[in-house]
Amino acid sequence: AEVDSLLKDMVEDKGKKTHIGEKEKVLKGIKAELDNASGPYPQNMLLSQISYLNGMISRADQKPGKDAYIRYEELKQWLTDLRRKVISNNKFRQNPS
Repeated sequence: AEVDSLLKDMVEDKGKKTHIGEKEKVLKGIKAELDNASGPYPQNMLLSQISYLNGMISRADQKPGKDAYIRYEELKQWLTDLRRKVISNNKFRQNPS
């Protein structure tokens, strides 16, 4: 849900005609961390890794192992870092009204 919110904010803000130069670079950098690049064998980025972890946990017939919890915390931190980039660079609304 948080990733969806971040993507929505990015799309809404990108639609505004105020983005030039550095703002566009920030948008592209954040999007690159969220989505896999095109082409053969792209590096799995945040959305793919969240999806993979979710599938791994939901298909398991036992309690997730310690590595799943560690990976979850790493992905959560990655998302927090992306949110901070958005907020600290004042590129998007933090709380849309």
